[in-house]
Amino acid sequence: MSAEYESLCNAIVMARRNGQTCVVERVALPADVAQAYAMQAELVAQWGEPVVGWKVGRFLGEEEQRFGVNRFVGPIFAGTVEDVTPAVEAIFPAIEGGTSAFEAEVIAVLAQDLPVGKTDWTAETIGVAISDWHIGIEVAGCPVPGLGTMGALPSVAVFGNNLALLVGPAVSEDQVDAISCETHIDGALAGSARAASLPGGPKTAVAFALNQLSAMGVALKAGTFLSTGAITGVHAVDIGQSCTADFGPHGRLTCKVASVGGTAGQG
Repeated sequence: MSAEYESLCNAIVMARRNGQTCVVERVALPADVAQAYAMQAELVAQWGEPVVGWKVGRFLGEEEQRFGVNRFVGPIFAGTVEDVTPAVEAIFPAIEGGTSAFEAEVIAVLAQDLPVGKTDWTAETIGVAISDWHIGIEVAGCPVPGLGTMGALPSVAVFGNNLALLVGPAVSEDQVDAISCETHIDGALAGSARAASLPGGPKTAVAFALNQLSAMGVALKAGTFLSTGAITGVHAVDIGQSCTADFGPHGRLTCKVASVGGTAGQG
């Protein structure tokens, strides 16, 4: 990692800690997948908090063809995971002026420690590694304005573009692919889809995460959260907006986007 990248990472970390923006030009960010993960690792090291989960994001279109991969992983830190219930409006944290997006997701929880070395997980074999499945919301966000418009690599690099995770009620494993969701922002329908619309479904996303993290040398612990990807899309949101992920019979999760000030992503 060059001194320039270390300095950039320090600026991003300080901005996130203080709930402030950090303007970064696209040219200053990594140009390939390996560099993006290296910058992510540097940010994780500088942040210094335990990683308790991983989000799965997407490479789309031309980027998928160019990089030969359709997904990526990003860290979810201790102190940023909240249990939510359909009966109570939750807080959706955001950094004012930064990047913020609402993503309705299915979340898996690891049943056991997984040492590094196994990289042949499939959708059919992950069952032994998972204890629970939940509906939930990924709080995508970071202090860098416009990150979501720069392509997937900057998202990989900058904390995976994750700020928090809202974990809703449990669902059974055999229901996962059949789950459907409608997302509403300020009462307007923003997207509607089934979890199975993700490439290979949520279980394939989990298999990817387990294989990718093992290849990266990450030993996973029981209880680790794996958020499997945006079902209805990545929905940009602003402070003050009301957001709903309606999973039908599984629950309706609501939240209000609010500024986190100087507590962004901290316990």
